Amino acid sequence: MKRVSTTNIIIPIDRIKHKNKKIKSVKNFDFAKNMNLIHSFAHEFPKLSPFYPIIFFKDDKEFKPFILSGLIKNENLFVKDSFWCESYIPLMIRKYPFNLMYSNEEDKYLVCVDNSYDEYLNNKEGVNVFLEDGNLSKKMKKIVENLDEMKKMDDFTKNFCKHLKNKDMFIPLNINIKIAEEFKSLNGAYIINEQRLNNISEKEFLSLRNEDYLTAIYAHLNSLAQIEKLIKLKNEYN
Repeated sequence: MKRVSTTNIIIPIDRIKHKNKKIKSVKNFDFAKNMNLIHSFAHEFPKLSPFYPIIFFKDDKEFKPFILSGLIKNENLFVKDSFWCESYIPLMIRKYPFNLMYSNEEDKYLVCVDNSYDEYLNNKEGVNVFLEDGNLSKKMKKIVENLDEMKKMDDFTKNFCKHLKNKDMFIPLNINIKIAEEFKSLNGAYIINEQRLNNISEKEFLSLRNEDYLTAIYAHLNSLAQIEKLIKLKNEYN
């Protein structure tokens, strides 16, 4: 299974270019309809696990967690008729169309926006991005605060995955799923080895607890039951 990347145009927020722009709440989720994998954060696992399977992929020898939202490329089974079909919407979706990107300065980030969807950043309706004096509006400041918090979550998640990798806790997820009377392989992903987790020493277990990793680990393992829900959704749509 390949991870899906969009071709959206991401540009930094600019006081001149976006002077008269307004932010509109996202109600149309078509921007996510081709995302079969959505990046997630360890802090978010407990909220995600009742609805979505959480799996891991290896990227440049590092493991990263994703929500499995579709069983084939360019498919998101949770977006239907432009609506998101679950009560909990993942953080990576809720932050749209904004994101943080590295700047040329060390440890500095730029607040960026997806410029390919005018519906959410427009000249007609919503809340201003900038005030008349050129400073960020209250709404935009809150968005920046949320993005900064997500950056901290991402840093925690990287350490979480690195710790599990160093303890050799990941194993491949290779299963066959039945879709419309046809069997397909779901491979390329990884999960935490529950058997290995149950056999770790007391010292290693305490280390996981002290790092505040246990909640995310058990939420991930519980989330794997949602793969069956995905298969059911896929067969219903077919």
